[in-house]
Amino acid sequence: MKYCNKRILSSILIFATAFALAGCASSQTASTSSNVLNASSVVTADTSAIDWSYSTRDQDPSYDVSSATKITLGTASSISGSGATVSGSTVTITAAGTYILSGTLTDGQIVVNAGDDAKVQIVLNAVTITCSNGPALVVNNADKVFVTLASTTSNTLSDGSTHATVTNAQGEATDQDGVIFSYSDIAFNGSGSLTINASYANGIVGKDDVVFTGGSYTVNAKNDGIQGKDSVKILNGTFTITAGGDGIQSSRDDNTAKGFIAIDGGTFAITSTDDGIHAYNVVRITGGSGTITAGGGAGTSTTTSATSTTTTTRTGMQGASSMQQQQSSANTSTSKGIVSDTAVIVTGGSYTVNAGDDAVHSNASIEVSGGTLKLSAGDDGMHADTSLLITAGDITISKSYEGIEGANITIGGGTIHITSSDDGLNAAGGSDSSASQGLNDQFSQSTSTGYYINIYGGYLCVTAAGDGLDSNGDLYITGGTTVVNCSSGNDNNAIDWQTSGVVDGGVVASIGSSGMAENFSSNSTQGSILYNSATFQAGTVITLADSSGNVIFSFTPTVTSNSLLLSAPGVANASSYSIYTGGTSTGTDGFTLGGTLNGTKAATVTASSGGTYSTNGGAGNSFGPGTQNKTQGAR
Repeated sequence: MKYCNKRILSSILIFATAFALAGCASSQTASTSSNVLNASSVVTADTSAIDWSYSTRDQDPSYDVSSATKITLGTASSISGSGATVSGSTVTITAAGTYILSGTLTDGQIVVNAGDDAKVQIVLNAVTITCSNGPALVVNNADKVFVTLASTTSNTLSDGSTHATVTNAQGEATDQDGVIFSYSDIAFNGSGSLTINASYANGIVGKDDVVFTGGSYTVNAKNDGIQGKDSVKILNGTFTITAGGDGIQSSRDDNTAKGFIAIDGGTFAITSTDDGIHAYNVVRITGGSGTITAGGGAGTSTTTSATSTTTTTRTGMQGASSMQQQQSSANTSTSKGIVSDTAVIVTGGSYTVNAGDDAVHSNASIEVSGGTLKLSAGDDGMHADTSLLITAGDITISKSYEGIEGANITIGGGTIHITSSDDGLNAAGGSDSSASQGLNDQFSQSTSTGYYINIYGGYLCVTAAGDGLDSNGDLYITGGTTVVNCSSGNDNNAIDWQTSGVVDGGVVASIGSSGMAENFSSNSTQGSILYNSATFQAGTVITLADSSGNVIFSFTPTVTSNSLLLSAPGVANASSYSIYTGGTSTGTDGFTLGGTLNGTKAATVTASSGGTYSTNGGAGNSFGPGTQNKTQGAR
């Protein structure tokens, strides 16, 4: 698919809401120092022009059998009632009303040509229709068509491998490329089932709105399963879609009120060669559940070796240093799970997404404030070109190249688990000069890149073969719990920032490589400990305690490495702390806040306000900021 960027910033706004600072799965208070935002400012999609509603009739599958026109399909189709005609194997509906269809057309077509103001209800009551050279059902003219699947019935619509070109009302040659093809709004309801076999191209195509409020649908399509140019809205229903193109698509890109997909309910099993769900405007998911497999899934992608390398100057805690920044492609697949050119918004529902490329992708913003997402990706688990905001929900990224990537990443809530073969969180890409740069103006501390990671709440656990948290600009941690397991390779950090790395609240429990060890910057108000030692073994509990033996927290690394970066509320600059190894920790991911001291003391260390680190040379040994050469891997 081609991803059009021309409207990325046409429907976004910047709004401010007060910080609701939560941390550690319990309460943590963040600083309001000059280092961090005093309010949550994020780029979000302006959806005020979009009509998310479902009409009463959309949701009403009832009909009056006695007054409806009955159409019996067959070799010689018959009609009982008014408003329809038969010509050979073509049945044409010409007036508003309710039409009950039953029977079989082996090579025929249902045509709706009823007038601009006509509302037409078509009841499929055990129908089988095949059309060898066009749509089985085509709506040429109506105000709106309601397709009702009669209770307990099974219905099948199919087309052939070729379609005849037709002339529309404007005299233009048109390819009616769906088994169901409608120029008007079309809504599907009822409790029966419908199977669509699309040998030519698409299953259901609507040039206006396509709405579902009930029914069971099996769509087998050579190209896209369901297309709604203006929108696709799903309130309920069961959907099994196998598509050679996109599973569900909305394609209008010239109107900010159109080209959207709303998933408000339903059960889905989507298997697509291209994208699972793709809107050129907004994808909004508020409910429903299901699975999406795009491009064969994450296991089908292959890491490429092609890279481009640029050298830049890095100025941070370690001073100015040479940095090799590589841009590499993670895979060869371009098939994404859930994708939008403008915004992906998730407030509810439960979905498992397995994609050859990104699992969730937006050419602008992603917003998650609820729901459950289980993601596997050949490239990024979640990727937003501009801003990515998570305030609630349960997100598990079990396989990815980079877990979460965006120009600006803000985490204020939720439970997030990430496993990545490169960076866990990566603030990079996007536009340096537009919305992402403007966001940094909200920080009292300026940035030269426009990129940042801002964590003020929630629970985040990262296991990364690359950097744990990698910001090509600023890193701000003011609340929440952040657990990082970073591999022992000397080219990666638990944290990696370019402009500033501020910790002013929250818990940080991380392990990484001493060869690339990096502390928070010295303008942090909360103390931190960067301790390089001999090897810390995976599965061995690490505990941080104060000088009186009170446990601050314990965590259990999932990787073997040799550098710890630790911070928590109450950790004070120049105060003495102890690191213990061994013992037990029974919390989520082996993390426990507080608890009983156990294990063996490994070191006594002195906390700093960032910019210094202790080594295993002895209690209190520390070194001030200096120049350290760092060869960066793919960022």
